[in-house]
Amino acid sequence: MGMSARTVFRWLVWFSTGSYEGLKDNPKSGRPRKITEEMAQWLYNAVTMGNPKQFQFDFCLWSLKTMQVLLKQQFGVSVHVSTIRRLLHSMGLTPQRPIHKFTNKTRRKSNGIWRCFQA
Repeated sequence: MGMSARTVFRWLVWFSTGSYEGLKDNPKSGRPRKITEEMAQWLYNAVTMGNPKQFQFDFCLWSLKTMQVLLKQQFGVSVHVSTIRRLLHSMGLTPQRPIHKFTNKTRRKSNGIWRCFQA
């Protein structure tokens, strides 16, 4: 199983003293999350089923900054864009560069806006 005998014996002692309840994790210390599960699910649905224009933004591609502003507007929660990036990654969303098709032969660089798609 990839665990040491000492760990298994420790679990056996906990189980013998408290049955199944003895094996449950104790509450963890530390700062509580700012984004709840409900907020995360709402953001996931907003990103995967819509675009920023539905929320009165002037553009149609999602960016981390846009999601940051949207969380502030909808829930009053201020988080750093790296927090949003980690949250999206944990939900299976990855940033994608938009594909631009131009009719002329000159190449233009993307403006750095990212769109999230399901992986």
